[in-house]
Amino acid sequence: MGSDAALDAWAVAATKAKYFRYTDTKRWDDLRSLFTDDAEFELPFMGKFDHIDIAIQTVRERLDGEWSFHASSIPEISIASATEATGIFAMFSHAKKNDSDELGRMFGYYYDEFRMVDGKVLISSLKLVASYRNMFGFKHQATDLFNTVP
Repeated sequence: MGSDAALDAWAVAATKAKYFRYTDTKRWDDLRSLFTDDAEFELPFMGKFDHIDIAIQTVRERLDGEWSFHASSIPEISIASATEATGIFAMFSHAKKNDSDELGRMFGYYYDEFRMVDGKVLISSLKLVASYRNMFGFKHQATDLFNTVP
């Protein structure tokens, strides 16, 4: 995509697909390259971060010694302008600690914002709202999911 190209839904979906793949394959530098420098980042049970580098490091430390797999369904993408979009991505993930047979699961929705920067579609805001999580001794099921969404 050239620097004068308009943002489109396919490019937004491809950026999010890379986010999942880079997280699961632990390609941390590639993962970082998907975010704007001023990106906001919020994951349940990890917190909210205003500095993307700290967020990536926290995810990296959290997934150290674990195997993970994330998948998303068909997203809801809204193009706001030639350079901005939002996306809602239903997500499920599985995780397994390397030294255990226990398999953890999580389901939820990502509420993301995207921005075109130098011809690349980047994530400018990421928020995961978990509707269910059963991982490594911690179980959570949202009782009022609709009041927790942005």
